[in-house]
Parts: sequence; C-alpha cells; structure tokens
Amino acid sequence: MYAACLVETARHDFMDYRKPTNLFGPSSGGSDGCINFTDEHNDGLADCLENSELATIFEKYCTKVSLPDFLIVAAEAVMAMTTDTFRSNDYYGDGTLAKAYMENFKAGRTHEQECSSTADRMPNPEDGCDGLSSIFIDNIFANQGGREWEFTAAISGAHTLGSATVANLGYDGFWGSADE
Repeated sequence: MYAACLVETARHDFMDYRKPTNLFGPSSGGSDGCINFTDEHNDGLADCLENSELATIFEKYCTKVSLPDFLIVAAEAVMAMTTDTFRSNDYYGDGTLAKAYMENFKAGRTHEQECSSTADRMPNPEDGCDGLSSIFIDNIFANQGGREWEFTAAISGAHTLGSATVANLGYDGFWGSADE
C-alpha cells in the first residue's frame, strides 16, 4: 500500500494540468503540491499519506526541495524499486528506471496553497474513453509521438497498485459509458 500511496499522490497532484488554451495563454495545474482532499476523486489519499508518515519524511528535506518536487521524487523512487530493472547493488545503473528518472528530473516546481483549479479535472468513469481522452490525450499527454493512449493506459493502470475501493476512489461501478 505504501507504493500505491506515493504513486497515487503524485499522480493526483499532476492530473489537474491543462495545456494553454491559446499560444499566449498560461497552462494551469500540474505538479504543484496542491491536492484537494475534499474532492471525491482523492478519497483515501489523506489517510494513506497520514499512515505512510510521508509528512515526517518531508520535514527533513523541506528546506532543500519543494513539496511537489519531493512528491515526484518519492513516487519515482518507489516506481524504480518496483520495476524489473531494479538492481539494489546498482540502483542508478545503465538500463534502470532509476537512472532514467535521475537523468530526466527537472527541479523547480512551486507549491501552490490554493487548489481552486482542480474542480472537474479528473476523468469521469461514466464517460469511458472520451473522459480519458479529454483529460490525458487532450492535455497531459498531448503530442507524445503517437504514444498518448499507451501513456494513458499506464497511468490508469496505476490503480492496480493499491486498493481500488469505493472508499479510496469515491466511485462504484464500471469504467465506460452506457452506450459502449
């Protein structure tokens, strides 16, 4: 459950990202350390974070790294240690996910205190693939060289790490529209 908590927290933190609406408009949301815990899509995150003692760990580093950067690093560390390329004796070795994360990490995210831009920014399970497309394909994974749906499937599959219960997800039912 620890791995699921860290990955889901980082994932739910960035899922409210929206690309600019025009060439000069700002993007909004993204990995900013601001999670609206009253949103039903985030049910279970507050409890898992409290149980994981992540806040206690962050206190040791809060003067050196922002909260959103810390959440990304924590989630990437867990993913790197749970992949088939993990090597405890050569953590950052060639071909490891840990090395790929380390080489591509860009620090500098800032922590937003207000989560006002998060409303209605998660996919609605009742909308099926159209709901996933409006969030991931149109915004988060836009222009990924034809791999948009592959990335969408991977990020959606992150729910398999934890316990996809009504208490954790705020949703009871099957993913898909009524006409599918």
